[in-house]
Amino acid sequence: MPNTYFQFKEFTIHQDQCAMKVGTDGVLLGAWSSVKGNQVLDIGTGTGLLALMLAQRFKSAQISAVEINSEAYQQATQNIKDSPFHNRINLHLSGFENFKPKQRCDLIICNPPYFKGHVLAASENRTTARHQTNFSMAMLFEYANQNLTPE
Repeated sequence: MPNTYFQFKEFTIHQDQCAMKVGTDGVLLGAWSSVKGNQVLDIGTGTGLLALMLAQRFKSAQISAVEINSEAYQQATQNIKDSPFHNRINLHLSGFENFKPKQRCDLIICNPPYFKGHVLAASENRTTARHQTNFSMAMLFEYANQNLTPE
């Protein structure tokens, strides 16, 4: 039986309540991203993976994370609370389009729903996480344009 968690160097991701589990794409995105500045926004945080990876790598980063799914939000809340970075990550139960950061962000990170026009998943939560039914790249780009610093 596979684990219900994924262990990193300084934190653990429990993922049994989330539609999307830790995957190669998320781990690579977190490992390859760079922060120039310290204000970060993680859109669709899911388990909290990207927020936690960036908090581990960039010690001055202040991270806001938004999640629309209540089960994933609860799991991310626990993952963040159990981490040594809990004091630098603020989690919000919200769709990104309704979330207004207190100040412009130096980095907006997102592992977005990438399927468009494919057969939907059996689970509504998995459909929301993987398919562009209520979320489009155009929406993400417009939001980023309004909320990123010029740099």
